[in-house]
Amino acid sequence: MKDNKTKIIKSILTAVTLIVVAGAIGYGVMEPKINFSNDSIEISGMYGVSITADEIESVEMRSELPKTTSRTNGLDFLSVKKGHYRLEEFGKGRLFVHDTAASPVIIKLHDESVVIIALKDRVKNEEIFNKIKELINS
Repeated sequence: MKDNKTKIIKSILTAVTLIVVAGAIGYGVMEPKINFSNDSIEISGMYGVSITADEIESVEMRSELPKTTSRTNGLDFLSVKKGHYRLEEFGKGRLFVHDTAASPVIIKLHDESVVIIALKDRVKNEEIFNKIKELINS
């Protein structure tokens, strides 16, 4: 009788753990929503951030993703890299990468860190790049 209760409790705990882990991964691989206001950009979702125009030093679009040296706090699952990483070229960075082959938008901040956005849709990446250029030039 005691063995049955123990098995049931272990099974329930295992199922709950698997559901929580699957939910966290599912939430993590969702593309972030990117919203612009008059003076800021907000990237929502897991590891989301709000950046004011004053914080941005420059923005550029590249043909490939800068090399990461380590993940300090984040998700690296299939072609998704999201969270805090160390980058060979830039040092600290926050990545919102959903396609490692996409042309990334690299936002350099005055605090010497970077935010990198690379969504699956390359047209969206170009739109984001252009909106950020407008934001910092206004």
